[in-house]
Amino acid sequence: AALETVEGVLAMQQKQKAAEDAENTQVKDLALLRSLARSLTFGAELLRGSGHPDKALKWAKQARGLVEEAAGRLEDPDSLEVLNVIGSAEAALGHGKEAYRAWAEAERVA
Repeated sequence: AALETVEGVLAMQQKQKAAEDAENTQVKDLALLRSLARSLTFGAELLRGSGHPDKALKWAKQARGLVEEAAGRLEDPDSLEVLNVIGSAEAALGHGKEAYRAWAEAERVA
């Protein structure tokens, strides 16, 4: 049920972002980008814990891109959780090197 709720929130946020992108404005809604990134991160953590690490990794990587877009750089407090989820999803998929890289990057950002 929690995953369905997150998916509903994501759909709503993605529609809002698409509408703003379609307006072709020069000003980005940074709060929307961060909110979307947090929703993706939370959803990725739920997916990873429920046995869907491949989809979790996809969502976490999308969240990482949104954090970078909102902050203009990855060295942002919001990126710590994203990088940890990426590391956890990579580990669950058996990708040890990639997991280590994500966790090392989180440590560097911290």
